[in-house]
Amino acid sequence: MVFDVTEPNNGFGAVWPRIYINTMQATYPGESVTPVIILRHAGIPLGMNDALWAKYSLGEMFNIKEGDAPAKKNIYATITNLPLPGLGIAELLKSGTLVGLCDVALTVYSAGAAQKMSMAPDAVKKEWVAGLLPGIQVVPSGVFGVARTQELGCAYCFAG
Repeated sequence: MVFDVTEPNNGFGAVWPRIYINTMQATYPGESVTPVIILRHAGIPLGMNDALWAKYSLGEMFNIKEGDAPAKKNIYATITNLPLPGLGIAELLKSGTLVGLCDVALTVYSAGAAQKMSMAPDAVKKEWVAGLLPGIQVVPSGVFGVARTQELGCAYCFAG
C-alpha cells in the first residue's frame, strides 16, 4: 500500500503505515509486507531531521505544533506518546518501509525558506536533501511517486 502524505495531518502518515504492517502480519502470518510512504507538498517536513527543523523553523513554516507552540524538532520521526511501538517515519524506515520525498515540493519550499532568510536557494535545497532522515529517497515528484507505486501494484491510502 502507498500512503500519500500531502500535509502533516497530525502525523497520521507516520502512524497508519505501522497499523497496516501490524494488521497485515496479524491477518496473514508469515507473509511479508512493505508499505510505501510518499511525502509531498506540505508533508515533506515529516522526512527532515531535527537540525533542519530548528534552523529553518519548519514547525512555524508548516504550522506543526508541539503543544501550543510551533514544533522545534521533527515530532513525527519517532512517536512515543501512543501505545504502539515502531511509530514515526524514522522507525518505519528501520522496519523496511520505503519513503519517497517530492523533489518539486523540496525545491519550492526550500526556495521560500532561502528567500525568507536571504540565502541561496540551491544551497538551502542541498542542505535540505542532506538533512533528510536516513533512507529517504528523493523522487522526481510526489505525484509521480504515488502514480508509479500504483502502477507497480500498490493500493492507495490518503494519509494527509
